[in-house]
Amino acid sequence: MKLEPLTVDHCRALHVQPWQSGQAANLRDEPFMLGLIASGPAWAAVDGGRVLAIGGVVDNGGGRAFCWSFVGAELGAEMIGCFRAAKRVIDDLNFRRIETVTHCDFDAAHRLVKLLGFKFEASLRAWFPDGSAGYMWARINA
Repeated sequence: MKLEPLTVDHCRALHVQPWQSGQAANLRDEPFMLGLIASGPAWAAVDGGRVLAIGGVVDNGGGRAFCWSFVGAELGAEMIGCFRAAKRVIDDLNFRRIETVTHCDFDAAHRLVKLLGFKFEASLRAWFPDGSAGYMWARINA
């Protein structure tokens, strides 16, 4: 598994997990994805030509950033390598505050962000396009 700079082709090739299917239309929206890619560093986790996951960081200014990701439905055993790569990237970010949001019912995502050093901060009503709630998490770097 290796990290590559994210391209629109990576976005088109990713088959997202069911928990993120509600936002999958964004991956096919080229102007949206080009804007997201341009807003900060972004990567694709690729193994043997398969796109396993994509993610990036949006610099919100003032020492704040927002991390986002889409995870492939067929990730399986490669999850460990993807997690380690994500941890290295997040550990190396030079921001005072890093935020992310998970779906309120997606327990595996909650466990993952905790392992990445994020702490729960708030419930976000009607956060996702389908009206479902999200949880805001933040990681403070001293």
